[in-house]
Amino acid sequence: MPSLKSLRTRIASVKNTKKITSTMKMVAAAKMRRAVLACENSRPFAEGIADTVSSLATNIDKADSSILLKGHAEVKTTKVLVFGSDKGLCGGFNAQLVKATELHIEQLKQQGINVELITFGNKARDGLKEKFAPIIVKSHLDFSKKANFALCKEIADELIAEFEEGKIQQIHLIYNKFVNVLTQEATVKQLAPVEVEESSAPASDVILEPSANKVLDTLLPRFVASNIYQCYLESFASEQACRMTAMEGSTKNANDVINKLSLEYNRQRQANITNELVEIISGAQALNN
Repeated sequence: MPSLKSLRTRIASVKNTKKITSTMKMVAAAKMRRAVLACENSRPFAEGIADTVSSLATNIDKADSSILLKGHAEVKTTKVLVFGSDKGLCGGFNAQLVKATELHIEQLKQQGINVELITFGNKARDGLKEKFAPIIVKSHLDFSKKANFALCKEIADELIAEFEEGKIQQIHLIYNKFVNVLTQEATVKQLAPVEVEESSAPASDVILEPSANKVLDTLLPRFVASNIYQCYLESFASEQACRMTAMEGSTKNANDVINKLSLEYNRQRQANITNELVEIISGAQALNN
């Protein structure tokens, strides 16, 4: 049976842990509100540019269009961008991402396609390097500290250059999509060649200058960059939601442990007091006899 001193030490330790988890929960909640707002504000732009690309692409001959739209005849290499977190203590956020990545890589390899990985965030790299270290060609560490649209545009330009040169024939994104505070979905999205949704609506009577192909040549690189940035925003919002939920659960568990240890401490203290009283009474009776 543990001593009173050891129980007091354990209770104090758990209380300190509770303070940490409670503070982390509040910080994550504040970050999540800003991240969700940024994510929701950027969705109309991402959806709008996607609708514009789809509308233009359905009215042109793909044979004469950009390589980003028509794609390569044969797919040999796919570059996969994985968006994880820079820090831990966010529940199953990274585990869910790693599992989805492993499954996707296995599917690509079954098709005879080589895979190259680019990881965003320290934990994405750490979670994948044990099994896929040879195919991780680049890692963006501490990405959330420096992420912005300009940086995503640079990354997009590099990927587009490789795609146009034929070094890679597909680009995929894997990230956790923010649905709500309790739900984040591991999502795989094809970035290039651009997937166009066929529209049943009649073509609008719009005159484009100089041509639809020229407009798409300008629009497609922005479309790729906006998708990368949107995936990061979705991932960051999901990370903060997972961390807030995990820290809330940890705080509740800490309260349960404190209550349990306090009860055990009080019982042990009462037992010690009872034993001392019994010894005093027994000694007094022995003296009287």
